[in-house]
Amino acid sequence: MFTLFCLPFAGGSSYSYRDVQAHIGDFIEISPLELQGRGRKYGTPLQTNIYDMADGLFIQMKDKINGRYAFWGHSMGGWLAYLLVKKLTQENKPLPEHLFISGCEAPSIENRRRDRHKLPKDDFISLLRKYDGCPDEVLQNDELMELFEPIIRADFKAVETYDYEPSAPINLPMTVMRGLNEEISYRDVLRWQDETVHKIKLLQFPGSHFFIYDHLPEIGRIITDTLIS
Repeated sequence: MFTLFCLPFAGGSSYSYRDVQAHIGDFIEISPLELQGRGRKYGTPLQTNIYDMADGLFIQMKDKINGRYAFWGHSMGGWLAYLLVKKLTQENKPLPEHLFISGCEAPSIENRRRDRHKLPKDDFISLLRKYDGCPDEVLQNDELMELFEPIIRADFKAVETYDYEPSAPINLPMTVMRGLNEEISYRDVLRWQDETVHKIKLLQFPGSHFFIYDHLPEIGRIITDTLIS
């Protein structure tokens, strides 16, 4: 059995990857990791520092490493996967065999969006609507937004205050995926090449930031074919 640890995007939880299992090989088991304050950890204190998030995820998954495994992180989850590999290396733990990164520029790209987590409520909701990752029925529901807005703002703060620390490239193969219509540029995604000694595989899909949900069967085949080889 091959374990695929899935890392959440901003505002996401372990439930965000619930449909992936149906589209990947039977030899792969999905194991979504949970950040504080949402999903199975709802009610625990939210974190606003991405290094603290990665440390918490490390504690959560280090005892689950049993054989072959890989990481898949979308958006913020891409940086969390990268930081987890750095943490695993420091702790002399077995490393994943592959990194799947989607909807995420390389960590070395200077963050140009530092203040989105401070936006007034109406502007913040308009921003979320632009990303097309949250249904309108949620964005228009005051009670639901009272639950979700603090989570998303905390995650945005963690991303926007992330200070990249240069280090030696990792010795891991990497598949990087990008939506053709998202604001992350091809050049910024290509910079993931700086983070690994292997030649990255860069794939592009029609769609905006949450293109992964429109292409789950194809992405599932890519993951399966990569891990079976």
